[in-house]
Amino acid sequence: MGHGEAIDPVAISADGRMVASGSPVANMLELWDIEQGECVGMLAGHDQGVRGVVFSPDHRTLVSSGMDTNVKVWDLETHECIRTLEGHSDIIWSVAVSADGSLIVSGGDDKTIRIWEASTGKCVRTLHGFSARVWSIALNGDVGERSLVLASCDDQSIQLWDVHSGKCLKTMRGYPQVNWTVAFTPDASALISGGQEQIVRVWDWRKETYAEPLPKHPCYVQTLSHHPVEPAIACGADSTVYVWNLETKQLLNTLEDHGGRSWDVDFSADGRYLASASYPYSP
Repeated sequence: MGHGEAIDPVAISADGRMVASGSPVANMLELWDIEQGECVGMLAGHDQGVRGVVFSPDHRTLVSSGMDTNVKVWDLETHECIRTLEGHSDIIWSVAVSADGSLIVSGGDDKTIRIWEASTGKCVRTLHGFSARVWSIALNGDVGERSLVLASCDDQSIQLWDVHSGKCLKTMRGYPQVNWTVAFTPDASALISGGQEQIVRVWDWRKETYAEPLPKHPCYVQTLSHHPVEPAIACGADSTVYVWNLETKQLLNTLEDHGGRSWDVDFSADGRYLASASYPYSP
Protein backbone atom coordinates (compact mmCIF):
# COMPACT_ATOMS: atom_id res chain seq x y z
CA MET A 1 0.00 0.00 0.00
CA GLY A 2 0.92 3.68 -0.11
CA HIS A 3 1.55 6.18 2.75
CA GLY A 4 5.29 5.67 2.36
CA GLU A 5 6.59 3.43 5.14
CA ALA A 6 3.93 4.07 7.79
CA ILE A 7 0.44 2.52 7.76
CA ASP A 8 -1.81 2.65 10.83
CA PRO A 9 -4.83 2.42 11.17
CA VAL A 10 -6.66 0.00 8.84
CA ALA A 11 -10.30 -1.12 8.44
CA ILE A 12 -12.33 -3.38 6.15
CA SER A 13 -15.73 -2.29 4.85
CA ALA A 14 -18.88 -4.12 5.95
CA ASP A 15 -19.36 -5.63 2.49
CA GLY A 16 -15.78 -6.96 2.45
CA ARG A 17 -14.88 -5.20 -0.77
CA MET A 18 -12.74 -2.32 0.40
CA VAL A 19 -9.92 -1.50 2.80
CA ALA A 20 -9.28 1.95 4.23
CA SER A 21 -5.85 2.83 5.55
CA GLY A 22 -4.38 5.85 7.28
CA SER A 23 -0.97 7.01 8.39
CA PRO A 24 0.38 8.80 11.47
CA VAL A 25 2.82 10.70 9.25
CA ALA A 26 0.49 11.55 6.35
CA ASN A 27 -2.63 13.71 6.42
CA MET A 28 -4.79 11.50 4.24
CA LEU A 29 -6.53 8.15 3.94
CA GLU A 30 -6.39 5.69 1.08
CA LEU A 31 -9.17 3.39 -0.18
CA TRP A 32 -8.23 0.03 -1.69
CA ASP A 33 -10.20 -2.50 -3.72
CA ILE A 34 -9.50 -5.85 -2.05
CA GLU A 35 -10.01 -8.08 -5.10
CA GLN A 36 -8.00 -5.86 -7.44
CA GLY A 37 -5.40 -4.75 -4.91
CA GLU A 38 -5.60 -1.23 -6.31
CA CYS A 39 -5.96 2.18 -4.69
CA VAL A 40 -9.37 3.58 -5.72
CA GLY A 41 -9.40 6.81 -3.77
CA MET A 42 -7.45 9.22 -1.57
CA LEU A 43 -9.19 11.29 1.12
CA ALA A 44 -7.39 14.50 2.08
CA GLY A 45 -8.62 16.79 4.83
CA HIS A 46 -6.88 16.10 8.14
CA ASP A 47 -4.26 18.67 9.12
CA GLN A 48 -2.07 16.05 10.81
CA GLY A 49 -1.68 12.26 10.87
CA VAL A 50 -4.62 9.84 11.01
CA ARG A 51 -4.98 7.63 14.11
CA GLY A 52 -8.39 5.93 13.75
CA VAL A 53 -10.63 4.75 10.92
CA VAL A 54 -13.88 2.79 10.66
CA PHE A 55 -16.52 2.17 7.99
CA SER A 56 -20.21 2.79 8.64
CA PRO A 57 -22.34 -0.38 8.64
CA ASP A 58 -24.14 0.66 5.44
CA HIS A 59 -20.84 1.26 3.62
CA ARG A 60 -21.88 4.77 2.63
CA THR A 61 -19.45 6.67 4.82
CA LEU A 62 -16.03 6.35 6.41
CA VAL A 63 -15.15 7.91 9.76
CA SER A 64 -11.61 8.91 10.71
CA SER A 65 -9.89 10.53 13.68
CA GLY A 66 -6.61 12.33 13.78
CA MET A 67 -3.79 14.05 15.55
CA ASP A 68 -5.46 17.33 14.55
CA THR A 69 -8.15 16.71 17.26
CA ASN A 70 -10.91 16.24 14.67
CA VAL A 71 -13.24 13.42 13.65
CA LYS A 72 -14.17 13.47 9.97
CA VAL A 73 -16.99 11.76 8.09
CA TRP A 74 -16.36 10.96 4.41
CA ASP A 75 -18.77 10.17 1.58
CA LEU A 76 -17.49 6.96 -0.03
CA GLU A 77 -19.08 7.76 -3.37
CA THR A 78 -17.70 11.27 -3.82
CA HIS A 79 -14.64 10.86 -1.54
CA GLU A 80 -15.49 14.23 -0.01
CA CYS A 81 -15.49 15.14 3.68
CA ILE A 82 -19.13 15.81 4.50
CA ARG A 83 -18.76 16.55 8.20
CA THR A 84 -16.04 17.54 10.68
CA LEU A 85 -16.74 16.83 14.35
CA GLU A 86 -14.94 19.32 16.59
CA GLY A 87 -14.75 19.19 20.37
CA HIS A 88 -11.72 17.15 21.42
CA SER A 89 -8.69 19.16 22.53
CA ASP A 90 -5.95 16.63 21.79
CA ILE A 91 -5.05 13.58 19.69
CA ILE A 92 -7.97 11.19 19.03
CA TRP A 93 -6.55 7.66 19.12
CA SER A 94 -9.69 5.65 18.50
CA VAL A 95 -13.07 5.97 16.79
CA ALA A 96 -16.04 3.59 16.48
CA VAL A 97 -19.51 3.54 14.91
CA SER A 98 -22.59 1.94 16.48
CA ALA A 99 -24.12 -1.16 14.90
CA ASP A 100 -27.06 0.81 13.50
CA GLY A 101 -24.80 3.61 12.25
CA SER A 102 -26.54 6.29 14.31
CA LEU A 103 -23.69 7.12 16.69
CA ILE A 104 -19.99 7.84 16.40
CA VAL A 105 -17.79 7.42 19.47
CA SER A 106 -14.27 8.83 19.85
CA GLY A 107 -11.63 8.96 22.56
CA GLY A 108 -8.09 10.18 23.04
CA ASP A 109 -5.50 12.25 24.84
CA ASP A 110 -7.90 14.80 26.35
CA LYS A 111 -9.14 12.11 28.78
CA THR A 112 -12.68 12.07 27.43
CA ILE A 113 -14.91 9.98 25.22
CA ARG A 114 -17.34 11.88 23.02
CA ILE A 115 -20.56 10.47 21.58
CA TRP A 116 -21.75 12.09 18.37
CA GLU A 117 -24.98 11.92 16.39
CA ALA A 118 -23.80 10.59 13.03
CA SER A 119 -26.49 12.29 10.94
CA THR A 120 -25.83 15.80 12.28
CA GLY A 121 -22.35 15.71 13.82
CA LYS A 122 -23.75 16.99 17.10
CA CYS A 123 -21.98 15.89 20.29
CA VAL A 124 -24.77 14.41 22.39
CA ARG A 125 -22.68 13.29 25.36
CA THR A 126 -19.17 13.61 26.76
CA LEU A 127 -17.90 10.92 29.12
CA HIS A 128 -15.58 12.31 31.79
CA GLY A 129 -13.92 10.49 34.67
CA PHE A 130 -10.76 9.24 32.99
CA SER A 131 -7.51 10.10 34.78
CA ALA A 132 -5.35 9.50 31.71
CA ARG A 133 -5.53 9.30 27.92
CA VAL A 134 -7.94 6.88 26.28
CA TRP A 135 -6.03 4.52 24.00
CA SER A 136 -8.71 2.28 22.55
CA ILE A 137 -12.51 2.11 22.46
CA ALA A 138 -14.98 -0.54 21.32
CA LEU A 139 -18.76 -0.73 21.04
CA ASN A 140 -20.88 -3.80 21.65
CA GLY A 141 -22.78 -5.16 18.67
CA ASP A 142 -26.52 -5.24 18.09
CA VAL A 143 -27.37 -7.87 20.70
CA GLY A 144 -30.66 -6.44 21.95
CA GLU A 145 -29.06 -4.85 24.99
CA ARG A 146 -28.17 -1.32 25.94
CA SER A 147 -25.30 0.19 24.02
CA LEU A 148 -21.97 -0.13 25.80
CA VAL A 149 -18.61 1.45 25.16
CA LEU A 150 -15.40 -0.17 26.35
CA ALA A 151 -12.29 1.93 26.91
CA SER A 152 -8.67 1.22 27.79
CA CYS A 153 -6.79 4.01 29.55
CA ASP A 154 -3.21 4.99 30.21
CA ASP A 155 -3.77 4.58 33.98
CA GLN A 156 -3.82 0.76 33.50
CA SER A 157 -7.60 0.56 33.84
CA ILE A 158 -10.38 -0.62 31.54
CA GLN A 159 -13.77 1.03 31.87
CA LEU A 160 -17.24 0.02 30.70
CA TRP A 161 -19.80 2.78 30.08
CA ASP A 162 -23.47 2.98 29.19
CA VAL A 163 -23.66 5.07 26.00
CA HIS A 164 -27.14 6.52 26.57
CA SER A 165 -27.01 7.26 30.29
CA GLY A 166 -23.38 8.32 30.27
CA LYS A 167 -22.72 6.29 33.41
CA CYS A 168 -19.62 4.23 34.13
CA LEU A 169 -20.82 0.70 34.86
CA LYS A 170 -17.54 -0.95 35.75
CA THR A 171 -13.90 0.00 36.22
CA MET A 172 -11.44 -2.86 35.98
CA ARG A 173 -8.16 -2.18 37.73
CA GLY A 174 -5.27 -4.31 38.86
CA TYR A 175 -3.65 -4.74 35.46
CA PRO A 176 0.15 -4.73 35.92
CA GLN A 177 0.66 -2.60 32.80
CA VAL A 178 -1.24 -0.50 30.26
CA ASN A 179 -3.75 -2.12 27.88
CA TRP A 180 -3.43 -0.56 24.44
CA THR A 181 -6.26 -2.40 22.72
CA VAL A 182 -9.71 -3.67 23.71
CA ALA A 183 -12.61 -5.42 21.99
CA PHE A 184 -15.90 -7.17 22.69
CA THR A 185 -16.56 -10.74 21.67
CA PRO A 186 -19.26 -10.82 18.92
CA ASP A 187 -22.02 -11.63 21.43
CA ALA A 188 -20.70 -8.94 23.82
CA SER A 189 -20.52 -11.47 26.66
CA ALA A 190 -16.83 -10.92 27.24
CA LEU A 191 -14.16 -8.22 26.96
CA ILE A 192 -10.75 -8.79 25.40
CA SER A 193 -7.64 -6.74 26.12
CA GLY A 194 -3.97 -6.65 25.26
CA GLY A 195 -1.02 -4.35 25.79
CA GLN A 196 2.30 -3.92 27.53
CA GLU A 197 1.86 -7.14 29.50
CA GLN A 198 2.32 -9.02 26.18
CA ILE A 199 -0.67 -11.29 26.77
CA VAL A 200 -4.35 -11.25 25.80
CA ARG A 201 -6.93 -11.52 28.55
CA VAL A 202 -10.63 -12.41 28.27
CA TRP A 203 -12.97 -11.14 30.96
CA ASP A 204 -16.63 -12.06 31.53
CA TRP A 205 -17.88 -8.64 32.61
CA ARG A 206 -21.21 -9.92 33.95
CA LYS A 207 -19.74 -12.68 36.15
CA GLU A 208 -16.55 -10.67 36.77
CA THR A 209 -14.34 -13.67 36.04
CA TYR A 210 -11.21 -14.03 33.90
CA ALA A 211 -10.49 -16.90 31.54
CA GLU A 212 -6.98 -18.27 31.32
CA PRO A 213 -4.96 -15.77 29.24
CA LEU A 214 -3.32 -16.61 25.95
CA PRO A 215 0.38 -17.49 25.99
CA LYS A 216 2.74 -14.55 26.26
CA HIS A 217 3.75 -12.82 23.05
CA PRO A 218 7.37 -11.82 22.34
CA CYS A 219 6.42 -8.13 22.35
CA TYR A 220 3.66 -5.71 23.36
CA VAL A 221 0.22 -6.50 21.96
CA GLN A 222 -0.62 -3.39 19.95
CA THR A 223 -3.93 -4.40 18.40
CA LEU A 224 -6.52 -7.16 18.25
CA SER A 225 -9.63 -8.14 16.30
CA HIS A 226 -12.12 -10.93 17.03
CA HIS A 227 -13.28 -13.19 14.21
CA PRO A 228 -17.00 -12.49 13.54
CA VAL A 229 -18.03 -16.16 13.67
CA GLU A 230 -15.28 -18.41 15.01
CA PRO A 231 -13.81 -18.24 18.54
CA ALA A 232 -10.60 -16.82 17.10
CA ILE A 233 -8.67 -13.62 17.57
CA ALA A 234 -5.93 -11.89 15.58
CA CYS A 235 -3.45 -9.72 17.43
CA GLY A 236 -0.43 -7.73 16.34
CA ALA A 237 2.81 -7.96 18.29
CA ASP A 238 6.30 -7.11 16.99
CA SER A 239 6.31 -7.59 13.19
CA THR A 240 3.90 -10.53 13.30
CA VAL A 241 0.15 -11.06 13.43
CA TYR A 242 -0.82 -14.03 15.60
CA VAL A 243 -4.15 -15.83 15.15
CA TRP A 244 -5.34 -17.76 18.20
CA ASN A 245 -8.24 -20.02 19.11
CA LEU A 246 -9.65 -18.41 22.26
CA GLU A 247 -11.23 -21.63 23.52
CA THR A 248 -8.30 -24.01 23.12
CA LYS A 249 -5.55 -21.34 23.46
CA GLN A 250 -3.88 -22.85 20.40
CA LEU A 251 -1.95 -20.75 17.90
CA LEU A 252 -3.65 -21.17 14.53
CA ASN A 253 -1.45 -19.05 12.30
CA THR A 254 1.36 -16.53 12.22
CA LEU A 255 1.50 -13.87 9.51
CA GLU A 256 5.04 -12.58 9.21
CA ASP A 257 5.17 -10.53 6.01
CA HIS A 258 5.37 -7.14 7.75
CA GLY A 259 8.26 -4.74 7.36
CA GLY A 260 7.71 -3.25 10.80
CA ARG A 261 5.66 -3.58 13.96
CA SER A 262 2.02 -4.63 13.45
CA TRP A 263 -0.06 -1.69 14.64
CA ASP A 264 -3.58 -2.53 13.53
CA VAL A 265 -5.66 -5.54 12.41
CA ASP A 266 -9.27 -5.95 11.29
CA PHE A 267 -11.35 -8.96 10.25
CA SER A 268 -13.95 -8.54 7.52
CA ALA A 269 -17.60 -9.00 8.56
CA ASP A 270 -17.70 -12.51 7.06
CA GLY A 271 -14.29 -13.51 8.40
CA ARG A 272 -12.92 -14.12 4.92
CA TYR A 273 -10.26 -11.41 5.07
CA LEU A 274 -7.90 -10.07 7.69
CA ALA A 275 -6.29 -6.69 7.08
CA SER A 276 -3.16 -5.58 8.93
CA ALA A 277 -1.08 -2.42 9.03
CA SER A 278 2.49 -1.82 10.08
CA TYR A 279 5.42 0.56 10.08
CA PRO A 280 8.99 0.55 11.46
CA TYR A 281 9.36 1.43 15.12
CA SER A 282 12.37 1.90 17.36
CA PRO A 283 11.55 1.78 21.10
